[in-house]
Amino acid sequence: MLLIALAGAVLALAGPARLVSHYFLTPCAGAGPEQNADFEIRAPALDLAAYYAELEAFRGSFRFEELDAVAHEGQRLPIHWIRRERPGGPRLLVVAGVHGDERAALIGLPRFLEGLRATQGNADRWDVSVVAPVNPVGVAERSRYNTAGCDINRDFAAFATREARAVRRVVEATAPDLVVATHEGPQAGFFLIATAAADAARAEAVVREVGRGGVALAERSFLGLGLGTPGLSVEGRLMASAKRWIGLGSLGTYLESRHVASYTTESSWGSDAFDERARSHVLALQAILSTVPARPRDAR
Repeated sequence: MLLIALAGAVLALAGPARLVSHYFLTPCAGAGPEQNADFEIRAPALDLAAYYAELEAFRGSFRFEELDAVAHEGQRLPIHWIRRERPGGPRLLVVAGVHGDERAALIGLPRFLEGLRATQGNADRWDVSVVAPVNPVGVAERSRYNTAGCDINRDFAAFATREARAVRRVVEATAPDLVVATHEGPQAGFFLIATAAADAARAEAVVREVGRGGVALAERSFLGLGLGTPGLSVEGRLMASAKRWIGLGSLGTYLESRHVASYTTESSWGSDAFDERARSHVLALQAILSTVPARPRDAR
């Protein structure tokens, strides 16, 4: 029944079966970094060169490592690993810019890093890694795809793309307690997806904080499914199994296979409230850091 419901929801969202195959089952469905013609995505302006400079301004406060760099139109576009190290603390990994036309969290990321420099209490105990932008060519071209037309969020099984391998390198190096992947979708409002391995109570607390920040919470997910708690979708083991069964190849499915908890933050790509879209991701990340950290890894 779960698979039938999932298939029905996907069909309701995507319409023709071609779109289901295109977006869910085909890792490299694009003709290069093409723009999405199937959905109306209001992508805020982002000057990539200026954005890199904005990130570089934090080099003195955090450890920077270049995971890889992609050549595009005579430019060298790096994928950064930005880290605030807290040995022995719980480990958070933030993955931003997997889909280059979902720009809200990328725009909010400097705001998050600025706040991270000033954290105290529980928030200061977290070891925080940020990988961004995961898909710099997609960001440059306002595209879901990388330079080869691949959706990186469908490549976390085969790892055929250098971008997915860059993220895997950080996962393997840091063994995170929690991973947050930032995305956007066609739903009205913000919502958070908690995978089966994640703490549902913490996810609910995070959503409450986002709502208290004045952000509209979604009543339905991007699949059109009603959310029992506005702004929150908690996936169980059956959903995780269903995703593996259809070969989704998403970051969340890969993390589930490693028993790593993950959340996905989803703002609305159809909204013209660009600042609210960016702020929703920042509020969610700040709320995660303010929660009581997980037990030390050696105590589990």
